[in-house]
Amino acid sequence: MLALTVVEQYRRIGVAEKLTLHLINVFKEKGIEIVMLTVVPTNLAAIRLYEKLGFKFVEKVDNYFGPGEERIVMRKNLEESSFDA
Repeated sequence: MLALTVVEQYRRIGVAEKLTLHLINVFKEKGIEIVMLTVVPTNLAAIRLYEKLGFKFVEKVDNYFGPGEERIVMRKNLEESSFDA
């Protein structure tokens, strides 16, 4: 499991996108074919970013990390990826 967050003062300047693209490229180099992630349903900026990068909605899960901890599960097939970091 890997957790990724960007400190408030560095949000909305492309840091999360660059980090995510870098990780995607590392995963591809390692031969990983599918990446799955979870995101808080209210984090619309992150959801939009992941969709922009080709992640697709899989499901919304109640109590993912415990009571009241909803998450959206997203998935990306790296074999279809053409993004560069």
